[in-house]
Amino acid sequence: MEDDETAEHVPTMHLPGGGQDQVFDTRQSSTYARGSGQILAWQDYRLLKRRLELLGELVLTLNEKIFQIIHKPPEKTECLDVLEKYLKHKYKDQSGIIYASTIKECEDLSEALNERGLRVKYYHAQLEPGIKKLIHERWLKNKYQAVVATIAFGMGIDKPDVRFVIHYSVPKSVEGLYQESGRAGRDGKNSDCILMFSLADFLRNVSMASSKNEEKNAKSILEYCLDQNRCRRAFIAEFFEDKWEQSECDKMCDHCRNPKEIFYYDITPAFKDMVQLIEAASEKEVKLTLNKLVTAWFQSGTKQLRISSLKKPKCTKQQADHIIGYLVFKGYLNIDKGYSMYTTLAYIQKGNVSAIDRVVMPYIFGLNYQKVSTETETVAEPLAKKSKS
Repeated sequence: MEDDETAEHVPTMHLPGGGQDQVFDTRQSSTYARGSGQILAWQDYRLLKRRLELLGELVLTLNEKIFQIIHKPPEKTECLDVLEKYLKHKYKDQSGIIYASTIKECEDLSEALNERGLRVKYYHAQLEPGIKKLIHERWLKNKYQAVVATIAFGMGIDKPDVRFVIHYSVPKSVEGLYQESGRAGRDGKNSDCILMFSLADFLRNVSMASSKNEEKNAKSILEYCLDQNRCRRAFIAEFFEDKWEQSECDKMCDHCRNPKEIFYYDITPAFKDMVQLIEAASEKEVKLTLNKLVTAWFQSGTKQLRISSLKKPKCTKQQADHIIGYLVFKGYLNIDKGYSMYTTLAYIQKGNVSAIDRVVMPYIFGLNYQKVSTETETVAEPLAKKSKS
């Protein structure tokens, strides 16, 4: 990047500041000071943060943002019900952004919300510049309550009164969650940053990952979503190797607002059931997607994939997703990528199971598996504390 003209053709996130502009190169995960030619690696977060503070504006801040995760219903109609309730009631006459993962999802979601009488408009990279500008201006003037957008919506966005940022789909990384949530509450007032979590969305991100680093990024957001009691803001701060005491949160995340007691459950029976199902399917030369695995486990779906000797699991399907997600995160189950004519696929495979005697999972009260003492749990090193490449 040698001049301004070259920089304009790089996908970036614009961070305005007093002095030189700060530009994130989202393609190469780097940042540079326009006009100076200086390149800063994204990994050197402390230096980046300090430079932005010196400019007088750290726009990516945890202050005044209330981080929370909600379960994303499996059916689209139910998802629309959730969004409609938010926009018509909790955020009535307030401004926000809804992030979707693909252009098609963005357009379909926007049109479905329009049909429910909501003033929203889709925004993505394939729109003509004039259309993008018009949508942006109407949103700034509150003619649109929300923009339903891909990550293309964010460069140069500086609307101070954004009261909510909703991730309709799981972001591809903690960095993505952080940057996109940073568009809320720039006027210093409380704003909500809501992530609608489904394991299927996470698996889609992994299936679309083009490198080991992108897979690692996806796994870091899975850890964030599966966590049952840790301060959300502390997790994000520690991910970037920053200091944050849970007491500093001041009830600005769902876990600190409504703390829950955590128990440890022996989910070895569930794990063994899944291994049996995966092995039986493999013998029939069939690979199991999340949906096929769960339906077979619950003794529904294709009869060919069921095992009659297995009992229906002692959990809800939402809890089943959590268990599978936990097993994937710990490496007890792996993800194998596949392809169809129209999309990429994620298949659930066995991990390295030869030395596994017991699988213990932390979870809130209500999981119908045997409780065990916390001393039996071997906790993996959090991804937030591992070096990032």
